Amino acid sequence: EPAASAPAAPFANGTTGDPTQVDLSSMTPREAADRLYDRVMRLASAGDSAQARTFLPMALAAYQQVPEVDADVRYHVGVLALMGGDPATMRAQADTILSAEPNHLFGLYNAAEAEQTMGNTAAARQFYQRFLDAYDQEVATARTEYTAHENALTAMRQEASRAADSL
Repeated sequence: EPAASAPAAPFANGTTGDPTQVDLSSMTPREAADRLYDRVMRLASAGDSAQARTFLPMALAAYQQVPEVDADVRYHVGVLALMGGDPATMRAQADTILSAEPNHLFGLYNAAEAEQTMGNTAAARQFYQRFLDAYDQEVATARTEYTAHENALTAMRQEASRAADSL
């Protein structure tokens, strides 16, 4: 099962609030998409892969309605795609991030995760190492998405370190 095998912890962003108590139609497309993403991540982190899979297509569809697609949106779409068993889409989203910002941590990490899932361990190791090499300088930029995913970045760094040494 893709959802069960996808690592959930690095992707949880710690957003508070109960999405079941909110009318998504009252939100902007980005707010609604992010709320659905948060719900999928919370369900996956709690081990409820069946419910996560239920909301996953809704979250992906919601991101298709977002008019301004930035690196954070591409990161979310990539994570959701991987959870849905589609590492090629995750890699495509990572490539788009990296074409604009070659050292963007989300692009590097998602590329590594996609390559690892597709069995390309040498490419995964290279992306994990690039992530580690760029980490301090990138975090120092204080990009909005890095601040929003501070806990996730810490978990990504730990996973990248482990993976770069073991692949």
